[in-house]
Amino acid sequence: MLLKQVDELCQKDVQSDSIVQKNNELKGQLSFVQQQYEKVANELETLKCSKKDIDDRFQSINRQLEQSRQELDKQKLEHSNEIDRINKTFFGM
Repeated sequence: MLLKQVDELCQKDVQSDSIVQKNNELKGQLSFVQQQYEKVANELETLKCSKKDIDDRFQSINRQLEQSRQELDKQKLEHSNEIDRINKTFFGM
């Protein structure tokens, strides 16, 4: 009877060691997953910042383009008016 109890205790001890070992493995895997999560979260934050920078730059370029377009339209009008003035002066048109 005592031998049977010792055998059961040994089996429980082995099972307990196995559970502890598996628990430690899972803790290691969890730690790895947490590190990967942090890495991905940081990369995502960097991408969000990059997207914002790109969007801001795009808006700035669009504003500059619109200003250039307006300036060109103004110059075209001035040149057209100057040509009309020259034509009227020299050709009476």
